[in-house]
Amino acid sequence: MKKVPFTQAGVDLKRVELEALSEEQFRIQINEIRYRFRDWATNNFQLNDDQLAYLRETPDEFINFQGISVAIAFDYKLDLQLTTPDTYSPPIASRRKAKVVVKASGSWSPGESVKIEKWYVGVGYNIPIFN
Repeated sequence: MKKVPFTQAGVDLKRVELEALSEEQFRIQINEIRYRFRDWATNNFQLNDDQLAYLRETPDEFINFQGISVAIAFDYKLDLQLTTPDTYSPPIASRRKAKVVVKASGSWSPGESVKIEKWYVGVGYNIPIFN
């Protein structure tokens, strides 16, 4: 698969590429998106140095959340809107030593309906205490 621009038009083009694949190849790509989203995005979109750094520094928990979200959107032909900032800076979690927490319970298999029982996204950080 070829790299496409990291724009809404590029996302739409990537959807067309994915949907043109055989069912077996489509499932392989869905699994790549779901379980290796950082690598899949890097290999499928034309990213500048700031975007690559941002992707590299984003906490794994958030990358995993993005992976399952994008996989589900492509698998079920759901609307997928790309919103990008004008400038990229390191994620706030990297700058403030925060920890992103994503917890969910449920089940999903490619080709089946998503069943989400619980969903939680939070940010944790340490506050220094002075004596």
